[in-house]
Amino acid sequence: MKLTIEQVAEAMELRDKGVFMGNVAELFHVSPSTLMRYFYGAERYGYSFWETERRENNDGLRFLV
Repeated sequence: MKLTIEQVAEAMELRDKGVFMGNVAELFHVSPSTLMRYFYGAERYGYSFWETERRENNDGLRFLV
């Protein structure tokens, strides 16, 4: 994986504060589409996105660090 849990959490915070997605991606040296895949994976699978076996995040909670 290119980004750690902490980096994705920080990127999500920046996005939520209104920072343009392209700028956030540039800060972490990934493309905007890669960053969006990380956001999607983190929101869908939670912490298990970084494990070998991913589990659906069915509890309705968002990814939080």
